[in-house]
Amino acid sequence: MGKASFVPNLLTIMDRKEHARHRRLIGIGFSQSAMKSVNERLLHHVKSFYHVAYNAGLPDEANGWSHPLTMSDLYSYLTFNVMADFIYGKSYDLIHCPDYRHLLEHIEESNLRTGVLLYCPQLYIGRLDRKLFPRASTGNKTIHSFINQIIQERKSENGVGQSIYEQLGTQRKSTDHPLTPEEIRSEAMLLTIAGKIYIDPQSKL
Repeated sequence: MGKASFVPNLLTIMDRKEHARHRRLIGIGFSQSAMKSVNERLLHHVKSFYHVAYNAGLPDEANGWSHPLTMSDLYSYLTFNVMADFIYGKSYDLIHCPDYRHLLEHIEESNLRTGVLLYCPQLYIGRLDRKLFPRASTGNKTIHSFINQIIQERKSENGVGQSIYEQLGTQRKSTDHPLTPEEIRSEAMLLTIAGKIYIDPQSKL
């Protein structure tokens, strides 16, 4: 299942020096130059989002009304597409393809449990968190399996393309204290779930 569940990341590291090390190494992937290099890829995702939202807003010839669209879902699809592209260099196109949309529900369930435990870690005693969030455990396993699959695919592709995951791996050859493979996996997990947003599901276009 991978060790990311047991390896601290930027959200859970308590040691200031370790937190600074992680933040410095990960921050390279979000530098101004790094962001400029992905402008075209970001624009591609935004255009895809725009076309779907715009077409849904066109009036139907039969009744003159536009088609209802749950904007919270569409924004989450866009966020996931950008995340998968930037972090792993992978394309899943949730806006048009439903195959991986179920992951968003698992991410939301996992985030809810994590958020509660951050403020009330006592719930971990006796694994009370499992009783309060029974679906979160299944969700975590699904997310971990998904990330492990991506990582294995990236390894088999020999680092083709540009992604934050690859940059972190490259740093192992050029940095005195690089992130370990387990730390990279843990940070990738955090970045994967960090982009899930919540917007009122009643919001319609």
